[in-house]
Amino acid sequence: DLSVAGMLGLAGCIAVLCGVENPLLGIALAVGFGAVFGALQGAIITTLRLSSIGVTLGGLLILNGLAYVITGNRELGYPRPDVAQFVDATLVGVFSFRAIVAVAIFVVIGLVMSQTRLGRDIIASGSDPKAAAIAGVPVKSITILVMTFSGAAAALAGGLLSFSLTTASPTALADVLVPAAAAAIIGG
Repeated sequence: DLSVAGMLGLAGCIAVLCGVENPLLGIALAVGFGAVFGALQGAIITTLRLSSIGVTLGGLLILNGLAYVITGNRELGYPRPDVAQFVDATLVGVFSFRAIVAVAIFVVIGLVMSQTRLGRDIIASGSDPKAAAIAGVPVKSITILVMTFSGAAAALAGGLLSFSLTTASPTALADVLVPAAAAAIIGG
């Protein structure tokens, strides 16, 4: 999913714009947008049978453009240092709230991937979609689910990062466009 860099930047802008009075609302709107955009990309990939590289690269460009539009091509300050302090405060020894969220997501994904049929279906769909479909795996649904989760997770990361930095920028991670595309193409 090459669009994660664009989602991270745009979601940060959404969280900062909508989360001044209520940071949870800002994060919820950002994550909701990320999930919907991810699901849309997944639907495009499965319905039109397009390469995920092309669709998500286009998604990256669209998200970068939307970030420029909603911010008026400027950085946005976030006037809530208390939220930044909470997001960055160490809660368990050396782990910040952001780190704990990331570790929790990794643990849940690890358990799902190693202990459930859904995890096996995701691996099968990614390894050989045709064979997985023949074996009865709902490859289209799995693709949409994975893309939805990818968009939501990138949006959560972008919102938390922008709260932590007390700023959002439409150019956040814009310099990863060429390396991301090159890595995807070279990596196959």
